Amino acid sequence: ARHAWHQGRLSDAARLHREALAIHREVGDRCFEGRALSHCANALYMQGAVEEARELYEEALGVLHEHGDPQSEAIACGNLGNLEHDLGDPAAAREHYRDALAILREIGDRYNEGNFVMNLGSVELEYGDLEAAKRHYEDALRAHREVGNRRWEGIVLAFLGLSAELADARSLARDSYRRAAHLLKQYGHPVVEAMCHCWLGRLEADCDAIDRAKRHLKIGEDLFAGMGDTIMSAMNPASEPLPGY
Repeated sequence: ARHAWHQGRLSDAARLHREALAIHREVGDRCFEGRALSHCANALYMQGAVEEARELYEEALGVLHEHGDPQSEAIACGNLGNLEHDLGDPAAAREHYRDALAILREIGDRYNEGNFVMNLGSVELEYGDLEAAKRHYEDALRAHREVGNRRWEGIVLAFLGLSAELADARSLARDSYRRAAHLLKQYGHPVVEAMCHCWLGRLEADCDAIDRAKRHLKIGEDLFAGMGDTIMSAMNPASEPLPGY
């Protein structure tokens, strides 16, 4: 199932996790039952079966909480937050992210904390609370730097730049976008790299630096053009569920 997930064979991953779920239930292994429920929900969520995924996440949370797997519980809770965010319910997403973060901070899981605190920042950005968004993005940045996750460091820098731009802190926005684009080119996330160049182009145009604006917009357009049909599935890097393997 893990191999199928990483190859993008989501239907196979969901089927194999269902088979694992049946086995764990048969032998009475409740902890692994909870994990299988969460993994199956991830695969269904990525296929767009959001209502079924929500039910499985909620069932997984109850099992994992009851049988003492806090890390898996936190990841399932945060992934449920991603689902609610994608469905346009930022209030529910915020609640799930906060619950997940409370657990992750208690157990010292900085890697997953970095992912979900970034997503919480994006919720605050939607609410227009730029200070809270900036604070959460900075927390995420520290966490990803601490664990050496350079790719996600670049993603967080991009959204930190966006929050700075919306707060009219243009110098910070420009610096964040540039550093993000450099990291993402090096560590591989062309969608957010392209977004950084487009945002830089907009920023430079607002500052009347037309030649720089055109250059960044051209880079962004070329990156998007090179992605073709894959672009829409990757537009929101923060919404993809964390596998928890």
